[in-house]
Amino acid sequence: MSKRGSSDATLAAAAALAVVVLYRYRTKLAAMFEPTPTGVPGVPGSEGLSPRRVRALALVAEVVPSKYGDDKFARVAPGLKAETVDGKPRLTQNGVILPDNFTTCGSLPCFVGRGLGDPRGITQCGLEQIRIVAKKADAWVDAGGDRRPKPGDFFIVGNDAGAVLHVGVVIAAPATGPWKTADAGQGTKLAQEARYVERPYDPVAVTLGGPVGPRKLFGWLDLDRFPIADVKATGGGVAGVVVDVRGPREYRRGHVEGAVNIPVDDLRERLGELPKDRPVFVYCKSGMRSSRAAHLLEGMGFAVVNMGGWDG
Repeated sequence: MSKRGSSDATLAAAAALAVVVLYRYRTKLAAMFEPTPTGVPGVPGSEGLSPRRVRALALVAEVVPSKYGDDKFARVAPGLKAETVDGKPRLTQNGVILPDNFTTCGSLPCFVGRGLGDPRGITQCGLEQIRIVAKKADAWVDAGGDRRPKPGDFFIVGNDAGAVLHVGVVIAAPATGPWKTADAGQGTKLAQEARYVERPYDPVAVTLGGPVGPRKLFGWLDLDRFPIADVKATGGGVAGVVVDVRGPREYRRGHVEGAVNIPVDDLRERLGELPKDRPVFVYCKSGMRSSRAAHLLEGMGFAVVNMGGWDG
């Protein structure tokens, strides 16, 4: 056989061997060259979510699990202390004595909201506030039917009378099997914790289970639909304009980063400076002037979100 013929035979044999190897290891090889999905490490199902939802889950992962007394929980509920007041064990926050039935459950969605760029936190640390601001922003979804929240949404449960009893962050809501949520306000009154919780969902009764039994699932705030002021911080979402309606001196002493100063008494004359195709976020010191500003802007056709008082 000539050298050329020998070389051709060798090449043919090598090619045949390569075909066999490629076929045998085709699954592993395909996996090696697949693009790596983006998501949150350690959070199954976070791949393919919007940047805002990925950021929300990453924020949750930074502080959950945690418990009162450690640095992570202090980020969720800053200023919270368990101390003795008038001979009784009480919770205080920044020196204010809290009600006996207080829990930190609203603090986790508030922490996530701040991390996404909303200066006050989406819920303003109030339970019912989630539903109020979500409905106002057309970002509320009523529970029931085949509807399921997505990871990062804020859910609300309560009693049959309609009272809100608990809020938390959805981690996973599969069609079958228990949902997984992230919840503060766990543990005991004086030793509260933030945990991941498995919750059985009953689509007939529209209830969500948990440590204290099933509660009525009212619905959830759709994180992608809620307008957040700082689009750079969210990595996505709806950019808005933040307006400080306090006086110039108050503004100079400190304000929300990126906010423009238009005192409430000057607002009517300066409406031309504000967009109508994006949400306008207004705040003041106590919430009174921002309420006046929100009422005026709503009457003039603006999409406005009242952030209330700011004490930064």
